[in-house]
Amino acid sequence: MDSKDEKKVEEILISKGKLVVSIFTAGVAAIIFVVMPMYDIKTDQALIQQSIETINLNHEAHIQTILDEIKEIKQKDSDQDKLILEALRNK
Repeated sequence: MDSKDEKKVEEILISKGKLVVSIFTAGVAAIIFVVMPMYDIKTDQALIQQSIETINLNHEAHIQTILDEIKEIKQKDSDQDKLILEALRNK
């Protein structure tokens, strides 16, 4: 092998090495700029969904509390009406 052949082999190896490095760099860039943001979006989406579920549960609890208070008020009104009617009959 003469020096021309050695230079050609060296150039081929260098170009192959550059190709490998550029493919590796492209893969790393794809992970950083494509995969990671999608993972972050999915994480954010999961947190938002969890927050919505918590809000819905709290909302349902407040509705139940209000319904219970309405029942109590209706019962007190009914008891008060009975007392008023009884007082009017006893006059």
